[in-house]
Amino acid sequence: MKITWLILALGLLAVSAPAQPSRYEVLKLPYHPLRQVGGKVYSLQRIYDWDKTATIRDATPRPMQEWIGYRNRSDFALDYRVAQVLPEGLILQSSGERWGPEMDNYGEDSKYNKDKPILLKNYPGADALVDGQKIQFLAIRAGSFRYTGTDGAEYTIAAYDYGQCKTNVPPPLTPEQIAAQAKANADAKAKAGEQKRVAAARALQANQEAAAKGVSFGLLRMGQRYRDGDGVEKDLSKAKEYLQKAADAGSPTAAEELAKLKP
Repeated sequence: MKITWLILALGLLAVSAPAQPSRYEVLKLPYHPLRQVGGKVYSLQRIYDWDKTATIRDATPRPMQEWIGYRNRSDFALDYRVAQVLPEGLILQSSGERWGPEMDNYGEDSKYNKDKPILLKNYPGADALVDGQKIQFLAIRAGSFRYTGTDGAEYTIAAYDYGQCKTNVPPPLTPEQIAAQAKANADAKAKAGEQKRVAAARALQANQEAAAKGVSFGLLRMGQRYRDGDGVEKDLSKAKEYLQKAADAGSPTAAEELAKLKP
């Protein structure tokens, strides 16, 4: 009878005990394409788009490699193991690059597990993680962090920020939308250039008409234009002629400009 009760008690303990994460189980990369780190907002949609199309055959490097915590090429997976859960964030130990996302060919004593740890800040659901859990993430460097390890020694390690997740993520543009946007930008640039050309032509005409009437400002501007080749072909002789007429008409600026041109 006592043996039966003992077996039942052990069974209940086994059922009620919290399940420990498997070293082969990895919390996959969360989909948070829009992040705010400090005062800057980053769009990581390029990484997620690359992740959908990258194949082992081309081994295409991942874009935005300054964001760490996930595979950097299509044929390598990169996981981090939770070493400690602190109020400031997670202390993570690299599990190293491994061939294929589901393979784990390196043991606990592998050189890949001896890399210097990092601090990961603002990882969603960090409070629910336990030591030893493997995660994938995308985070950017955010300074350094000094902490006391489980061995009592103090360490200064790199700190990375997951960022604050933003919810107003616009859908990625279709190829047609990208082409339409490029055309709109080109048309706007061409229109601005045409407006600038028309304005320059009108200003030149106004200066020419004013100079023809003997207005000092018009004479001064035409002298400057011929001196600089601004809207007209550069001609220092004509420049001196117009500046002289402007000076005679009472323009002190023209007199100063003329003095600079004379040897």
